[in-house]
Amino acid sequence: MLAHDRGVLIGCAGVECVGAVALLRSVVVAPSHRGKGLAPLLVADRMRWARLGGATALYLLTTGAADYFGRRGWVRVAAVPPELSQASLAECRSATAMTLAL
Repeated sequence: MLAHDRGVLIGCAGVECVGAVALLRSVVVAPSHRGKGLAPLLVADRMRWARLGGATALYLLTTGAADYFGRRGWVRVAAVPPELSQASLAECRSATAMTLAL
Protein backbone atom coordinates (compact mmCIF):
# COMPACT_ATOMS: atom_id res chain seq x y z
CA MET A 1 0.00 0.00 0.00
CA LEU A 2 1.38 3.36 -1.00
CA ALA A 3 0.15 6.71 0.29
CA HIS A 4 0.66 9.90 -1.71
CA ASP A 5 0.05 13.57 -0.99
CA ARG A 6 -0.21 15.69 -4.13
CA GLY A 7 1.86 13.18 -6.08
CA VAL A 8 4.56 12.77 -3.42
CA LEU A 9 5.05 9.41 -1.72
CA ILE A 10 4.45 9.91 2.02
CA GLY A 11 3.97 6.38 3.35
CA CYS A 12 3.88 2.70 2.62
CA ALA A 13 3.20 -0.65 4.24
CA GLY A 14 3.52 -4.18 2.98
CA VAL A 15 2.36 -7.65 3.94
CA GLU A 16 3.81 -11.03 3.05
CA CYS A 17 1.17 -13.79 3.16
CA VAL A 18 1.94 -17.49 3.48
CA GLY A 19 -1.20 -19.54 3.93
CA ALA A 20 -3.01 -18.59 7.11
CA VAL A 21 -0.20 -16.39 8.45
CA ALA A 22 1.07 -13.03 7.25
CA LEU A 23 3.99 -10.75 8.08
CA LEU A 24 3.48 -6.99 8.31
CA ARG A 25 6.51 -5.38 6.70
CA SER A 26 7.98 -1.96 6.20
CA VAL A 27 5.45 0.44 7.67
CA VAL A 28 6.98 3.83 6.88
CA VAL A 29 5.61 7.37 7.07
CA ALA A 30 7.50 10.46 5.92
CA PRO A 31 8.61 12.65 8.86
CA SER A 32 6.44 15.50 7.59
CA HIS A 33 3.31 13.33 7.90
CA ARG A 34 3.94 11.52 11.18
CA GLY A 35 1.48 11.95 14.01
CA LYS A 36 -1.43 12.55 11.63
CA GLY A 37 -2.95 9.05 11.73
CA LEU A 38 -1.49 7.73 8.49
CA ALA A 39 0.32 4.71 9.95
CA PRO A 40 -2.85 3.20 11.49
CA LEU A 41 -4.62 3.62 8.14
CA LEU A 42 -1.81 1.87 6.28
CA VAL A 43 -1.75 -0.98 8.80
CA ALA A 44 -5.56 -1.34 8.72
CA ASP A 45 -5.47 -1.54 4.93
CA ARG A 46 -2.84 -4.28 4.99
CA MET A 47 -4.78 -6.15 7.71
CA ARG A 48 -7.89 -6.14 5.52
CA TRP A 49 -5.86 -7.28 2.52
CA ALA A 50 -4.28 -10.14 4.50
CA ARG A 51 -7.67 -11.21 5.89
CA LEU A 52 -9.17 -11.24 2.39
CA GLY A 53 -6.24 -13.40 1.31
CA GLY A 54 -7.09 -16.00 3.95
CA ALA A 55 -4.70 -15.03 6.74
CA THR A 56 -5.98 -15.56 10.27
CA ALA A 57 -2.95 -14.15 12.10
CA LEU A 58 -0.65 -11.26 11.35
CA TYR A 59 2.91 -11.05 12.69
CA LEU A 60 5.56 -8.38 12.75
CA LEU A 61 9.17 -7.91 13.77
CA THR A 62 10.20 -4.55 15.20
CA THR A 63 13.26 -3.01 16.78
CA GLY A 64 11.60 0.24 17.79
CA ALA A 65 7.81 0.14 17.64
CA ALA A 66 6.79 -2.60 20.10
CA ASP A 67 5.10 -0.12 22.43
CA TYR A 68 3.25 1.50 19.52
CA PHE A 69 1.86 -1.84 18.32
CA GLY A 70 1.27 -3.08 21.87
CA ARG A 71 -1.08 -0.13 22.47
CA ARG A 72 -3.01 -1.30 19.43
CA GLY A 73 -3.63 -4.85 20.64
CA TRP A 74 -0.57 -6.66 19.30
CA VAL A 75 0.92 -9.27 21.65
CA ARG A 76 4.60 -10.16 22.02
CA VAL A 77 5.53 -13.71 21.03
CA ALA A 78 8.79 -15.67 21.09
CA ALA A 79 9.07 -15.79 17.29
CA VAL A 80 7.16 -15.57 14.04
CA PRO A 81 6.23 -18.79 12.25
CA PRO A 82 9.20 -20.18 10.30
CA GLU A 83 7.31 -20.10 7.00
CA LEU A 84 7.54 -16.32 7.01
CA SER A 85 10.81 -15.66 5.18
CA GLN A 86 11.95 -12.60 7.10
CA ALA A 87 12.07 -14.65 10.28
CA SER A 88 15.27 -16.29 9.11
CA LEU A 89 17.18 -13.06 8.46
CA ALA A 90 20.06 -12.53 10.87
CA GLU A 91 19.21 -8.83 11.28
CA CYS A 92 15.88 -9.78 12.85
CA ARG A 93 17.26 -11.87 15.70
CA SER A 94 17.25 -8.86 18.03
CA ALA A 95 13.76 -7.72 16.97
CA THR A 96 10.62 -8.06 19.04
CA ALA A 97 8.13 -10.47 17.47
CA MET A 98 4.44 -9.65 17.84
CA THR A 99 1.14 -11.04 16.60
CA LEU A 100 -2.47 -10.02 16.14
CA ALA A 101 -5.38 -12.32 15.31
CA LEU A 102 -7.31 -11.25 12.22
